[in-house]
Amino acid sequence: MDKALLGEIEFIQARSDDANIASSIMQEAAAWLEGTGQTLWFPEELAPDRLKASIDAGELYLVMLDRLPVGTVIFQLTDTLYWPDMSEGDAAYIHKITLIRSVAGMGLGRKIIAWAREKA
Repeated sequence: MDKALLGEIEFIQARSDDANIASSIMQEAAAWLEGTGQTLWFPEELAPDRLKASIDAGELYLVMLDRLPVGTVIFQLTDTLYWPDMSEGDAAYIHKITLIRSVAGMGLGRKIIAWAREKA
């Protein structure tokens, strides 16, 4: 059962000065996953300088709850790394959906997917 989701949810395109907070949110999620035996990302790939390309491309978004950053998502209209054979406009791709543990169980993951579906 989901915890009650209170407050306003916004998706804000990350700027270069958001790299540290985005990295912190992603690092927390990665550490939690690793603690459950599911290594998905390595800390170095979530470092602020490694997020720069996604920020510069306008693909990294902060998930805000009551104007506080609680998550991240990368939204792409092309993904040449994982889907090089797909032409632009055929699909949208989401990566690195992360949330801080204090908002786990509130249904934000579904809200992120719904936002991405609408944006696509």
